[in-house]
Amino acid sequence: MAKTFVLSDESINSYGFWVVTSGIDLSQFKRNPLVLWMHSRPWRGTKDEVLPIGSIENLRVEDKKLLGDVVFDETDTFAKAISSKVDGGFLRMGSISFEPIETSKDTKWLKPGQTRETVVKCRLIEFSIVDIGSNNNSLALCADPIVCDAEQKPVFLASGNESPIKLLNEILKPNNNLKMEQIALKVGLPANATEKEICDQIDIHLEKASRAESLSKKISDIETKQKEAMKTEATSLVEAAILSGKIDAKAKESFLSLFDKDFENAKVTLAAMPDRPDFKNVLGKERGEGSELEKLSWEELDKRNLLGKLKRSYPDLYKDKFKAQFNTEPNM
Repeated sequence: MAKTFVLSDESINSYGFWVVTSGIDLSQFKRNPLVLWMHSRPWRGTKDEVLPIGSIENLRVEDKKLLGDVVFDETDTFAKAISSKVDGGFLRMGSISFEPIETSKDTKWLKPGQTRETVVKCRLIEFSIVDIGSNNNSLALCADPIVCDAEQKPVFLASGNESPIKLLNEILKPNNNLKMEQIALKVGLPANATEKEICDQIDIHLEKASRAESLSKKISDIETKQKEAMKTEATSLVEAAILSGKIDAKAKESFLSLFDKDFENAKVTLAAMPDRPDFKNVLGKERGEGSELEKLSWEELDKRNLLGKLKRSYPDLYKDKFKAQFNTEPNM
């Protein structure tokens, strides 16, 4: 009967590193899914050597865990004995061996308490039933790997042996900038803060920074819209002032520049300026012509063909008489 094991998970093993599950290359192992005892491979040709005791079926990844069903060779006396001990709960741990492809000391791969580089990519070689594995998280599950030294010779990480995975010297050396005490102080915590407290505080700082950036963008968008609206209003006010005769058209850019520097002051200044007087109207009234026309009714002006002259020379007076006659504003 098959027995399900967790071949590997992403917890830190007893050697101080962990293996990224998504980085495990399973292609070759699927072609030859061996199960050994204590990572032992027969090579001497003697009777006391232990042959492979089974194989893996239904290899899969669930919740960042590499799972597989161990099928023991019930025709082999030793394999059958191991199977019996697994069924009885006397042997519960397993262990993978792998060939490392890429390791990293980048902080994005580091976990609290880690002392060696993370194995980011590797190639699975075999899975073994073991008495004691290096993954303290598992009973019948373990990530006790084989890695290779500089000469590509397999190295077993048995209990008591030194791991060839490089120490995180850049993290652990006393004068390093990433020393936990210094990080704690930089994020506003006491030097003796725990790693969890430091990580939580960093998350808080990142969240605040994200909110501040979002708020800053919203304020910037509002300010941009306000400036555009003020610029449109300023242009409208200046052009209206030119039409009413308050300012000359040549002064348009000067007034727009004044609005740009001090909008409210420019708006008040422009509103306080009087409209340019109608000099024809003034001169006409001074000569008495306007006064005479003002005395005449709309019908009298019409009979004498003076409405055109009134409209051209005295537009304000024309507007008043038109409105009085028809109770509406004239289309000038």
